[in-house]
Amino acid sequence: MSELEEAMRSDDPEERRRATSALPSAPDGDRGALLIRALGDVDWRVRKEGARVAASVAEDWGLLPELVDGLCQGENVGLRNSALEVL
Repeated sequence: MSELEEAMRSDDPEERRRATSALPSAPDGDRGALLIRALGDVDWRVRKEGARVAASVAEDWGLLPELVDGLCQGENVGLRNSALEVL
């Protein structure tokens, strides 16, 4: 597990927010999946940072299908709202 992935799993929302902010400069790997996870985070600050980052990289990273899926799922209201904000 990378250092960034570990930070995204932290109990500290500020650490998760900082990790989300660092995703654009991270190696390709799973950064798209990590960004989608951030959009559904339990903390609104992480979701907001995820939406800010996703708005600038979603098309280049090919995340549009995942964002649409985020709209259609019914379990995570935070993810749905964040995906809508990005789209």
